Amino acid sequence: MGTRSSHTYELDLEKPGVKLEQPSLSGPSSRRVSTLARRIHGWSWKTFPIGMGTGAVYVTLSGLKGHPGPPTKIETVFFFINVSLFIFNSSTLLLQALLYPQQSRRLINDPVKGVFVPLIVLSFATIVIGTINYGVILGHISADGIYVLFWIYVLLSVFVSFPMLMIWYNKPHDVTTFTPA
Repeated sequence: MGTRSSHTYELDLEKPGVKLEQPSLSGPSSRRVSTLARRIHGWSWKTFPIGMGTGAVYVTLSGLKGHPGPPTKIETVFFFINVSLFIFNSSTLLLQALLYPQQSRRLINDPVKGVFVPLIVLSFATIVIGTINYGVILGHISADGIYVLFWIYVLLSVFVSFPMLMIWYNKPHDVTTFTPA
Protein backbone atom coordinates (compact mmCIF):
# COMPACT_ATOMS: atom_id res chain seq x y z
CA MET A 1 0.00 0.00 0.00
CA GLY A 2 1.01 3.61 -0.20
CA THR A 3 3.07 5.25 2.47
CA ARG A 4 2.40 8.64 3.88
CA SER A 5 5.16 11.10 4.26
CA SER A 6 4.89 13.78 6.83
CA HIS A 7 6.50 17.06 6.10
CA THR A 8 7.57 19.44 8.80
CA TYR A 9 7.76 23.05 7.86
CA GLU A 10 9.88 25.37 9.90
CA LEU A 11 9.57 29.09 10.04
CA ASP A 12 12.79 30.92 10.54
CA LEU A 13 11.86 33.94 12.65
CA GLU A 14 15.34 35.39 12.44
CA LYS A 15 15.06 36.29 8.74
CA PRO A 16 14.42 39.94 8.07
CA GLY A 17 11.36 39.32 5.82
CA VAL A 18 9.39 37.33 8.41
CA LYS A 19 7.11 39.30 10.73
CA LEU A 20 4.77 38.16 13.42
CA GLU A 21 1.85 40.45 14.00
CA GLN A 22 0.89 41.09 17.55
CA PRO A 23 -2.86 41.21 18.13
CA SER A 24 -3.99 44.68 19.06
CA LEU A 25 -5.92 45.08 22.27
CA SER A 26 -8.25 47.65 20.80
CA GLY A 27 -10.55 47.49 17.84
CA PRO A 28 -13.17 45.05 16.62
CA SER A 29 -10.74 42.19 15.96
CA SER A 30 -9.87 41.86 19.65
CA ARG A 31 -13.49 41.53 20.74
CA ARG A 32 -14.05 38.06 22.15
CA VAL A 33 -17.44 36.47 21.65
CA SER A 34 -18.44 33.80 24.11
CA THR A 35 -19.62 30.39 23.05
CA LEU A 36 -23.00 31.03 24.67
CA ALA A 37 -23.47 34.24 22.66
CA ARG A 38 -22.62 32.36 19.46
CA ARG A 39 -25.14 29.65 20.32
CA ILE A 40 -27.88 32.20 20.99
CA HIS A 41 -27.08 34.08 17.79
CA GLY A 42 -27.06 30.90 15.72
CA TRP A 43 -30.21 29.37 17.22
CA SER A 44 -32.93 28.73 14.69
CA TRP A 45 -36.61 27.89 14.47
CA LYS A 46 -35.53 24.53 13.07
CA THR A 47 -35.22 23.21 16.63
CA PHE A 48 -38.96 22.89 17.19
CA PRO A 49 -39.41 19.66 15.18
CA ILE A 50 -37.35 17.91 17.88
CA GLY A 51 -39.99 18.79 20.45
CA MET A 52 -42.76 17.86 18.06
CA GLY A 53 -41.19 14.43 17.56
CA THR A 54 -40.98 14.01 21.31
CA GLY A 55 -44.61 15.06 21.59
CA ALA A 56 -45.59 12.59 18.88
CA VAL A 57 -44.20 9.77 21.02
CA TYR A 58 -46.48 10.43 23.99
CA VAL A 59 -49.48 11.36 21.85
CA THR A 60 -49.13 8.04 20.01
CA LEU A 61 -48.58 6.02 23.18
CA SER A 62 -51.59 7.63 24.83
CA GLY A 63 -53.78 6.15 22.09
CA LEU A 64 -52.95 2.55 23.03
CA LYS A 65 -55.97 0.42 23.81
CA GLY A 66 -56.14 -0.81 27.38
CA HIS A 67 -53.36 1.59 28.28
CA PRO A 68 -51.01 -0.54 30.40
CA GLY A 69 -48.90 0.99 33.18
CA PRO A 70 -45.34 1.02 31.75
CA PRO A 71 -46.20 3.09 28.64
CA THR A 72 -47.79 5.70 30.91
CA LYS A 73 -44.46 6.21 32.67
CA ILE A 74 -42.69 6.49 29.30
CA GLU A 75 -45.33 8.96 28.11
CA THR A 76 -44.89 11.11 31.19
CA VAL A 77 -41.12 11.20 30.74
CA PHE A 78 -41.50 12.23 27.09
CA PHE A 79 -44.08 14.84 28.08
CA PHE A 80 -41.68 16.51 30.50
CA ILE A 81 -38.85 16.28 27.96
CA ASN A 82 -41.11 18.02 25.44
CA VAL A 83 -42.07 20.75 27.91
CA SER A 84 -38.37 21.28 28.73
CA LEU A 85 -37.42 21.47 25.05
CA PHE A 86 -40.25 23.91 24.36
CA ILE A 87 -39.23 26.20 27.21
CA PHE A 88 -35.55 25.98 26.23
CA ASN A 89 -36.17 26.68 22.53
CA SER A 90 -38.64 29.48 23.21
CA SER A 91 -36.44 31.19 25.79
CA THR A 92 -33.37 30.93 23.54
CA LEU A 93 -35.27 32.49 20.64
CA LEU A 94 -36.60 35.17 22.98
CA LEU A 95 -33.03 35.94 24.09
CA GLN A 96 -32.00 36.07 20.45
CA ALA A 97 -34.81 38.54 19.70
CA LEU A 98 -33.71 40.72 22.61
CA LEU A 99 -29.96 40.54 22.08
CA TYR A 100 -29.76 40.18 18.29
CA PRO A 101 -32.96 41.63 16.82
CA GLN A 102 -31.57 41.80 13.27
CA GLN A 103 -30.71 38.09 13.31
CA SER A 104 -34.16 37.29 14.68
CA ARG A 105 -35.87 39.29 11.92
CA ARG A 106 -33.62 37.71 9.31
CA LEU A 107 -34.62 34.21 10.46
CA ILE A 108 -38.32 35.02 10.42
CA ASN A 109 -38.18 36.61 6.97
CA ASP A 110 -35.98 33.93 5.42
CA PRO A 111 -37.99 31.98 2.82
CA VAL A 112 -36.43 28.65 3.85
CA LYS A 113 -35.86 28.99 7.61
CA GLY A 114 -38.97 31.11 8.15
CA VAL A 115 -41.33 28.24 7.35
CA PHE A 116 -40.31 26.65 10.64
CA VAL A 117 -41.74 29.53 12.71
CA PRO A 118 -45.31 28.11 12.89
CA LEU A 119 -43.90 24.92 14.38
CA ILE A 120 -43.84 26.69 17.76
CA VAL A 121 -47.65 26.58 17.65
CA LEU A 122 -47.73 22.87 16.77
CA SER A 123 -45.23 22.14 19.52
CA PHE A 124 -47.43 24.03 21.97
CA ALA A 125 -50.42 21.99 20.74
CA THR A 126 -48.66 18.75 21.72
CA ILE A 127 -48.10 20.24 25.17
CA VAL A 128 -51.81 21.06 25.44
CA ILE A 129 -52.66 17.47 24.42
CA GLY A 130 -50.22 16.12 27.00
CA THR A 131 -51.63 18.41 29.66
CA ILE A 132 -55.10 17.07 28.93
CA ASN A 133 -53.87 13.47 29.05
CA TYR A 134 -51.77 13.77 32.20
CA GLY A 135 -52.88 16.89 34.05
CA VAL A 136 -56.66 16.79 33.88
CA ILE A 137 -57.01 13.03 34.37
CA LEU A 138 -54.76 13.09 37.44
CA GLY A 139 -56.45 16.22 38.81
CA HIS A 140 -53.42 18.54 38.58
CA ILE A 141 -55.24 21.02 36.35
CA SER A 142 -58.93 21.84 36.01
CA ALA A 143 -60.99 21.86 32.83
CA ASP A 144 -61.04 25.67 33.05
CA GLY A 145 -57.24 25.66 32.87
CA ILE A 146 -57.40 23.60 29.69
CA TYR A 147 -59.84 26.12 28.18
CA VAL A 148 -57.34 28.86 28.95
CA LEU A 149 -54.54 26.84 27.30
CA PHE A 150 -56.79 26.22 24.29
CA TRP A 151 -57.48 29.93 23.79
CA ILE A 152 -53.79 30.72 24.21
CA TYR A 153 -53.16 28.14 21.47
CA VAL A 154 -55.78 29.76 19.20
CA LEU A 155 -54.38 33.26 19.76
CA LEU A 156 -50.81 32.04 19.26
CA SER A 157 -51.73 30.27 16.04
CA VAL A 158 -53.44 33.36 14.59
CA PHE A 159 -50.66 35.66 15.84
CA VAL A 160 -47.95 33.49 14.25
CA SER A 161 -49.68 32.18 11.14
CA PHE A 162 -51.20 35.38 9.77
CA PRO A 163 -47.90 37.31 9.51
CA MET A 164 -46.22 34.21 8.10
CA LEU A 165 -48.87 34.05 5.37
CA MET A 166 -48.20 37.71 4.55
CA ILE A 167 -44.46 37.05 4.36
CA TRP A 168 -45.03 33.90 2.31
CA TYR A 169 -47.35 35.44 -0.29
CA ASN A 170 -45.54 38.78 -0.60
CA LYS A 171 -42.31 37.14 -1.82
CA PRO A 172 -41.89 34.96 -4.88
CA HIS A 173 -40.87 31.37 -4.18
CA ASP A 174 -39.16 28.91 -6.43
CA VAL A 175 -40.15 25.24 -6.29
CA THR A 176 -36.59 24.32 -5.34
CA THR A 177 -36.80 26.34 -2.10
CA PHE A 178 -39.71 24.35 -0.66
CA THR A 179 -38.93 22.33 2.44
CA PRO A 180 -40.88 19.53 4.09
CA ALA A 181 -41.90 21.82 6.96
